Amino acid sequence: RTLRSEGVSRFLELGPDGVLTGLARQCVDEDAAVFAAALRAKRDEGEAFAGFLAQAHVAGVEVDWPAFYAGTGARRVDLPTYAFQRDRFWVSPTAGIGDPAAAGLGRIDHPLLAGAVQVGDRDEWLLTGRMSSESAPWVSDHVVLGTVIVPGTALVELAVAAGRHAGSPVIEELVLETPLILTDNAAVRLQVMVGASDEDGCREVAIYSQPEAAGPGDEREMTCHARGTMTNGTPSIADWPAQWPPADTEPIPVDAIYTRTAEIGFDYGPAFQSVRAAWRDDEHVYAEVALPDEYADGAKGYGIHPALFDASLHSGVGWLDRGDSKADVPFSWSGVAIGAVGLARVLVRITSGGEQALRLDIVSEDGQPVATVRTLAFRPVQQSQLENATQRGKQDSLYQLDWVTVAEAGQRSSGSARLAVLGDVGEMAAGERFADLAALDRALAGGGAVPDAVLVAIGAQPGAHRAEAARETTEHTLALLREYLAGERLSDTRLIVVTRNAIAVDDESPDLALAPVWGLVRSAQSEHPGRFLLVDLDADATPDWSALLSLGEPQLALRDGEVRAPRLARAPAALRGAWQLAAERKGSLEGLAIVPCDGDRPLAGNEVRVGIRAAGLNFRDVLIALGMYPGDAPLGSEAAGVILEVGAEVTDLAPGDRVMGLMRNSFGPVAVAYRAMVVPMPAGWSFAQAASVPLVYMTAYYGLSDLAGVKRGERLLVHAAAGGVGMAAVQIAEHLGVEVFATASPGKWDAVRGLGVAAERIASSRDLGFREAFLAATGGEGVDVVLNA
Repeated sequence: RTLRSEGVSRFLELGPDGVLTGLARQCVDEDAAVFAAALRAKRDEGEAFAGFLAQAHVAGVEVDWPAFYAGTGARRVDLPTYAFQRDRFWVSPTAGIGDPAAAGLGRIDHPLLAGAVQVGDRDEWLLTGRMSSESAPWVSDHVVLGTVIVPGTALVELAVAAGRHAGSPVIEELVLETPLILTDNAAVRLQVMVGASDEDGCREVAIYSQPEAAGPGDEREMTCHARGTMTNGTPSIADWPAQWPPADTEPIPVDAIYTRTAEIGFDYGPAFQSVRAAWRDDEHVYAEVALPDEYADGAKGYGIHPALFDASLHSGVGWLDRGDSKADVPFSWSGVAIGAVGLARVLVRITSGGEQALRLDIVSEDGQPVATVRTLAFRPVQQSQLENATQRGKQDSLYQLDWVTVAEAGQRSSGSARLAVLGDVGEMAAGERFADLAALDRALAGGGAVPDAVLVAIGAQPGAHRAEAARETTEHTLALLREYLAGERLSDTRLIVVTRNAIAVDDESPDLALAPVWGLVRSAQSEHPGRFLLVDLDADATPDWSALLSLGEPQLALRDGEVRAPRLARAPAALRGAWQLAAERKGSLEGLAIVPCDGDRPLAGNEVRVGIRAAGLNFRDVLIALGMYPGDAPLGSEAAGVILEVGAEVTDLAPGDRVMGLMRNSFGPVAVAYRAMVVPMPAGWSFAQAASVPLVYMTAYYGLSDLAGVKRGERLLVHAAAGGVGMAAVQIAEHLGVEVFATASPGKWDAVRGLGVAAERIASSRDLGFREAFLAATGGEGVDVVLNA
């Protein structure tokens, strides 16, 4: 940032990799500078360096190209004097599925499955494919309780296609286990496994998906969505009515069908609103179902298009309607056979199959069997189930540290470890006592028995304040660890480091003087696995140290009679709606949490809604989080972002405008502010720059203009001019034509001089000497206004 402020715009990294380049891009706006690394790890040096020179050349750096090409035989050539025109004759690559034969797979003629391979010499098959919103755009029209899920009919279609390839095309039973979620701009890999045929001709089938990796090393979890059994057979439909629509039936309003499905949580799009007409009698429901024209051609690759198959069930919603608002989804399919292939229009007959179950018969317009489902059972689905399915397989979820119970504090070990105790630990532990490690080493040198573990209690060292105590305690602990690791006689002995209240478990606030001990010993544990055991005790705990050692844990905390160990756990799901970062439990940064906020509430006439792009972090926010700020104040006071919405009385701003200003609760994605508290961002400023300005400058301006009413030609003393408000006050005062005097600690005088304050007008803020200095500089007149910043 310093180099950029001095006008440097080209940063060339000469080293083995682009580490510094990556870090610099996070500090400086890439639009205003060029970053190039000479070499890249795991890339050919010649290729990487040539790319580096080319990037530097384009950025305006002078490159000695003759030296680069020396010895290669390369020579300059003249460019053609005519316009460069070309015709392309190569077929452009498409987003379609490539040839699976290149991967050793047999090709499958199916829209969702690309290839199949037999597993070794066994009668087992693995079929693979890929599904995305591009290859299956109709999925986005299948919304259940606000979540886009792949319909169960698609999983049935996959099972039938795989079974047909293995010679067992009929589903004896298929039970859906987990919804398959297909999010926007995401793709999943599909696998269908078909087992060997048993003595009855049945094969097991399972359908899996895996989110497509974003890059190397980003492999995601594989999820099983359905399991079942395949067998042989063909669809057979008995007693299909000769007349269509059948006689003695009553029409069902199609609008009523989709009104009811919407009420219970099915928000079907055009691809699934395919029921064209429906009728019913006492025992059956009949329907004509046809895909929209834009999806009709896509039906040809399927046995029966999943959207058409799913829509065939819609007219039977009355059989399942319990009169409540619960959404029932297909759960278990039995006796599913598919005959005719690729139709876009079918006739359907639905019969009750028992409680929360249906029987389904589907024929073509000329009466040929298309599909039969002997029994289709339904069950309710909850919003939480869909949310869990959405999260499953993701690796970018947030994790948090949880302390889980691994034993009871009173638990006794079957064995007894030989324990050596250093220093005075009171009744905390029993064992042979030694003043320090040196005393223990002398005892061992004299023939003493080597202990199984050495226990030492670390308490906060005395200090003038907590920061000094933390430093002294950390230095003491570091010396102890170094001495322990340097000794040869204790190389097979574990060191137990004991603290009290050094870590936060649940809602506790740790002792800040002891907290660094845990960080230091954790680092030592990573370098010397198995050599250390960290134990943090609550009041008056006296555990069985042999039992703790037997647990094999590197870190333990004893709380309320329980022995706890740290574990990584998935953080709670993100909040729905607007949120902000808040200090829920003050006293420690561990108390920061994501909480709901009113950033999405309706606007008053003089308010604007801002999408936050950068928020200013002030020392005030740190004090609030640590519980050291008077009163109850929210985190986040200033920010910069983009207008999302304006109130009825706001006429000079519009959505899309870039603004900065004072905004409460700005540590979140959206905030509401008064129009008077925001202004348009200056051209050329980044959001980070704009977010750092409002609070200190408005504070300084309020003090100088509103409170003091300074006038041109007056003298102003800015006390502590090297801080945020102080520096802003100096610049505002000079803009107003005020004569500025300033104090700062001597180490910051250069920064104050850089603001334009003359050296004879700068004095130390650490003592009262500035009074005499400024009286002398002003001929005894002093200053008109003092701003205590």
